[in-house]
Amino acid sequence: MKKVENRFFLPDLFYVIILARVGKDEFEATNDAYLPAYQEFRDKLLVAGYGIKCNGSRLNAVQSGMMGATDKVYLVEIGKQAFTKDIVHIWDYADIDIFPDTEQQNIFFAKWTKR
Repeated sequence: MKKVENRFFLPDLFYVIILARVGKDEFEATNDAYLPAYQEFRDKLLVAGYGIKCNGSRLNAVQSGMMGATDKVYLVEIGKQAFTKDIVHIWDYADIDIFPDTEQQNIFFAKWTKR
């Protein structure tokens, strides 16, 4: 099993950097909003053959514009409005076996917003 080092930090309110080292490989993503930074990071790990078992990797994880500087997302359902009870942290553990990429999440989001 490979050791994974993680560092997550916000150098200022408008810039998110996510960095992990897996063995000798380093994965980094940056964005001015948290979910897009996570998605870029997750996609790079997926290409390398790694999935992240956390809420941000769920197909139905979406983030409102006002949440952009936080590590929180809504877990939504098609045909239903998102409520505060649906808010979770991106990095909290999720017992999942399927790891969608950003494109798949965006397709789900488009379907969800068409309610």
